[in-house]
Formats: sequence, C-alpha cells, structure tokens
Amino acid sequence: MIGQTAISQPQTFSVEAWYRTTSTQGGKLVGFGNSSNGTSGQYDRHLYLQNDGSVTFGIYDGSTRTISSAPGTNDGDWHHVVGTFAPGSMKFYLDGVLQGTQSVNNAEGYTGYWRIGNDNLNAWPNQPASSGLAGTIDEVAIYPAALSADQVQTHFDAR
Repeated sequence: MIGQTAISQPQTFSVEAWYRTTSTQGGKLVGFGNSSNGTSGQYDRHLYLQNDGSVTFGIYDGSTRTISSAPGTNDGDWHHVVGTFAPGSMKFYLDGVLQGTQSVNNAEGYTGYWRIGNDNLNAWPNQPASSGLAGTIDEVAIYPAALSADQVQTHFDAR
C-alpha cells in the first residue's frame, strides 16, 4: 500500500498519476521519501509541479537528474503523468507523450515510502513555492517495472 509499507531502494519502477489544478504554487504529486509522514530527509523518484505548471520527474543519483514538461498544465484540466526508471534510463511522459529521457545509472539507495500530494522538495530545480499540491490527484499507481511507451499510451487512452 502506498505510504504505509517501507520499500528498500526501488531501482526499477514506474510512478503514474492523474492530476488537475489551477495552482500557481506548484507541489509534489507523487514521490519517494524516507519518512512515512511529515517531512522526509531523503526524497526523490518524484513527480512535482512547478509554479508555472511545468511538471518535473526527478531522480537523485548523487546529483539531481530531472526531465520537465513545458509550462501550463495548471489549467484546470486533467493531466496524466508517468515517470519510468530502470538502471541506465529515466523517461518522463505527460498526457501520453514522451517529454524526454536521461541516462542515469542508479537512484540513491535508501528505504522509504511512496508519498502522494506532499513531501520535501528542498533544493530540487525550480523548487515550487509549496511542497503540497493544491489540486486533485487520482489513480496513483506504482509499478515494479519501467512501463513501455505503448503501455503509457494505453493508460492515457483509457481515461
């Protein structure tokens, strides 16, 4: 169950969610942190909204590795986001469209919890004004595999 079960350093995963907001304060959609509640001291493997409505997928491997969308998803419409990671590759999709890829060997190793809607974002690029999202988050899923582009498109089309 998300947020209640400690997981040891997931190295292959996909994190997926639907969200809608009109906030200009940004906030975390879903992420991995070393605390089950409150503020995590270690945190990454996350999807977060920037103040301008850009969405970022981030992994920490000794430095912050991110892929971001264009601004404007804080338009009040529903949006689908998926971040995938397998050692060597991270990919980020928004509304079924690949936003970018990056070569990353491994995510930071720590035991933690999948968190929805709020957790630490200190020191991440374009850190939003708020760590919590003022909006609606739905259909959050964590998979123990990197979803393929076809799988992401199928999930988006199922809306």
